[in-house]
Amino acid sequence: MGLFGFGKKKKEQVAVSETNEIEHIAINHRKENRYIAKSGTTCNYGEVVDFSKKSLAVAVTKGSHETGESLQLELEGISIDAKVLRVAPKKMALKLENDLAESVAKRIKTKLKESEIEPKSLLDFQNMEHDPDMEKKRAIINLMLELEDPNTSVEKFKDSIHAIPEIRDHLIAQANSLENSRLGEVKDEGGAVTRLGFDRVKAIVYDYIMQESTKADESLSHFKDFDIYKIVLGAYFKKFAPLFGFKDRNNEAIHFLSTLNIGAEYLAKQSGRLAELYKSPYELFSFEMRFMEYREFGTDLFEINKYYFVDSLNIFRYIYDGFVLANMMLYPKYTPHYTIELSERKMRFGFIVYLCILALRFILSKDKYSGVIFYNRLKRLGYDAVSAKEFINETNALINQQLIRLGIDKKIQQPDLGSGYAFSLENYIGSGIYYEYVHRMLVLFDDKATRMALRFEDEYYTMDVLEKVLNFDEFGFKNSAFVIVPCSALADDEVPMDQFKAFNLVVFKDVDKLPKKLQKDFLKIWKDYEDKIICTFSSDSMIEYENKELFEALQPYIVDFPSYYQSPLLYTKMLTNTAQQINKFLGTSACDIALFKNDYVTQKSVYVECLK
Repeated sequence: MGLFGFGKKKKEQVAVSETNEIEHIAINHRKENRYIAKSGTTCNYGEVVDFSKKSLAVAVTKGSHETGESLQLELEGISIDAKVLRVAPKKMALKLENDLAESVAKRIKTKLKESEIEPKSLLDFQNMEHDPDMEKKRAIINLMLELEDPNTSVEKFKDSIHAIPEIRDHLIAQANSLENSRLGEVKDEGGAVTRLGFDRVKAIVYDYIMQESTKADESLSHFKDFDIYKIVLGAYFKKFAPLFGFKDRNNEAIHFLSTLNIGAEYLAKQSGRLAELYKSPYELFSFEMRFMEYREFGTDLFEINKYYFVDSLNIFRYIYDGFVLANMMLYPKYTPHYTIELSERKMRFGFIVYLCILALRFILSKDKYSGVIFYNRLKRLGYDAVSAKEFINETNALINQQLIRLGIDKKIQQPDLGSGYAFSLENYIGSGIYYEYVHRMLVLFDDKATRMALRFEDEYYTMDVLEKVLNFDEFGFKNSAFVIVPCSALADDEVPMDQFKAFNLVVFKDVDKLPKKLQKDFLKIWKDYEDKIICTFSSDSMIEYENKELFEALQPYIVDFPSYYQSPLLYTKMLTNTAQQINKFLGTSACDIALFKNDYVTQKSVYVECLK
């Protein structure tokens, strides 16, 4: 079930029973989720070390005990009947006669400290509609759409031209050019359209809009290569769209990609700090930029653009959410704080845009990390290293021809990938038994298994590591067409399985936050989808208490991302890698991991402290 016919050949990875139900390989043999107890959680026999819904591990401080012995615990003011399962020096495992109460479990569970973003102010979206610059952009967008509308009329076209004085005057000047001077003076857009003809007017208007789109607004004066980034993005989209069977109706996608900067221009006008940070395509699409936007205004570029295009102008409705999904492929830790709706078209569009952003960041921002991923993704289309380079050079040649036609004195070339970007899971988790466990589970999932339910304490960092796993050579997922579904943000009334048929791998992020009305659909997909699925959920949700049906479906496939409480080395890796990401974005060394050495915090907390 590869992406539009380009998927890798299926492995012998599932067995089919007589009832034709797919049997997925279990990778977890624990019947219950285990949790680390808060330091100082004691019962009448010692300190509780860890626990599940049906058992406790106790560091014994009083007496000696034998396997099978019945005990009555006093924990959190509650009496609990238990039996000794195993005894070790200074430790015993207890089986509870009844399930541990949810209220007790939640009180004694460890929880990482996490800071929340406090926006400096809240943006009034309606003010955006009345901004004079935004009104002009609205008029240009309307004219762009009229250009592509096969049902447009001369009268409608003239009305759209009249709304933009610069284009109106440009057309009148063309109509009154030397070659037309003997015909008399044209004074309005109607006369210009009549004299020049509808087709020539459309060509002139299109070229004029393209020229205008390359000019940076004053608010984005720090943005390097603004004049060409949309041309690069559009050129690669035109290359990839037919390869993936995406039909760009009336050039809707190309027009959308040419207007991405609108929300950024508006935000930059409101905040000098943001204006300074919009420095290149790398920053424009970075997770850190979304974080900074939210800190400034309680919203981000993607939500602003959605409000402007989809809610206000009622355009790009059938592709916009795919753009959000593309950015989640770049940064799986990004979660929309607004709702989206899924469709096969949006997800296809999203995967293509994901590839285009990788190309853009590699070619214009010289980001080798994006370059390595881009090359890996091209291999999925059948390109080897040589033919991939030829593909990029051919596309860049087309871009350079367009730059010449537009009078832009720039030429792009393919950056040198150098020795590439070496990835090792060990660099992100550290060595030892926890690395060995995660690596073993990932190899099994890559090779034979089809389901993995990833349970985490720190969502941001777990998603960071997952992004690396999906993209680099240590595992085979770099050859998979994938999509990341933000379960907490879905506004759909249903999620049909067939809309995922184009993908080898579907990641259901935060499945514990999936709207209840969609759980039946998810469980069917989890059971019957032929290719691989990863879902993620927080240990804090305690789904065995909150959602027993979901827990029972996931239990055979749960993989625990290690806890910082178990592996201080993992915590150090998180701090080091996070500081590198933030400092790369800021272009400084301002993020100091020494600030976070005294307590275990989430990666989000590091962002809150370092991105101000």
